[in-house]
Amino acid sequence: MNFAILSKILALSNQGLCAAIKSLGSIESIFDSHPDDLGHWFSQKDIFQIQRWRKSTSFQKEYARLEAILSVEGASQLVLGDKDYPPTLAEIPDPPAVLFVVGDASTLCFPQIAIVGSRNCTVQGRRIAQDFAAELALMGFCITSGLALGIDTAAHQGALKAGGKTCAVMGAGLDVIYPARNKALSREIVETSGALVTEFLPGSPPQAWHFPQRNRIVTGLSLAVLVIEASERSGSLISARLAVEQGREVFAVPGSPMSPVSAGCNHLIREGAILVTSPDHMVDHLQPMFEFQSQAQGFQASKVPDKDTTAVYSDEARWLMEQMGFEPISVDELCVLCERDSSEITTILAELELEGKVVQTAVGYQRCV
Repeated sequence: MNFAILSKILALSNQGLCAAIKSLGSIESIFDSHPDDLGHWFSQKDIFQIQRWRKSTSFQKEYARLEAILSVEGASQLVLGDKDYPPTLAEIPDPPAVLFVVGDASTLCFPQIAIVGSRNCTVQGRRIAQDFAAELALMGFCITSGLALGIDTAAHQGALKAGGKTCAVMGAGLDVIYPARNKALSREIVETSGALVTEFLPGSPPQAWHFPQRNRIVTGLSLAVLVIEASERSGSLISARLAVEQGREVFAVPGSPMSPVSAGCNHLIREGAILVTSPDHMVDHLQPMFEFQSQAQGFQASKVPDKDTTAVYSDEARWLMEQMGFEPISVDELCVLCERDSSEITTILAELELEGKVVQTAVGYQRCV
């Protein structure tokens, strides 16, 4: 009997499960215990469920169905107290008693950085998330996020592009990829020795209350959380608060005071988050923790890769970039600002776009670096 699956079918309280596992030593012991002894950890409703499952054919059928789905998915189960359970997650106040994982479960024990932010991010925000994720992955960090659109997706993609590891924590069952457009991304994560992880049973749809639950796992797995583009009421601010409560470092990329999508990050910085504008800024704070966890888990810490900062674009392009800000600006506005004709400006912009220094948006061009 797979008691990890059974405990979730019975909908036993996570708090009760964690306390009982810590006291009894294993999840199996819960179901071997006399019902009168379970009152230390479980409500009468939970105890009734535990007593009832042996006699209920509906429980047995549901168990067989879910076990078959997890087998097809190739999922493994991690239970609090198991030697393979991620140690950083076990330390938080309310760790999930059971995790379901598709992919390389050992990824969850790598030193991790969570990158979170707006679903409706800007082109610039997406580029920043990809660049940060790629460089941090090259240093040896696993990049952890929530598989959502926007910054989450960009973070996973950046890690994959760098050949690094990434972990996606889901707010639904392993067989319910949400959003659906990230199905290909989820497959790529698994195929490149990353991991999909959730505490929800197969078939569980995404629900609003799942995502705050999911966020505590994202932050709990990680040494630190990096927030890139978040509005004042963003769910990313919940992740930042959880990170503080869990004793994690919180970093934030600042944005324009005129941009609503950056209001949350700017607020976090005012409240004490560490301002960063490049991955290098994070290294001094994280390297000691990274090296400690790498040694404890038997991984090899990497050094920060050297950067080639040599400019490869022309003097005219460099000059134009100096006139541009990080907010979109139209070609007509640039012509007036620089006192050049449109053909000259568009030629220089094309050069910069090829170099990845600017990007075209619906309302004009903006700097990426």
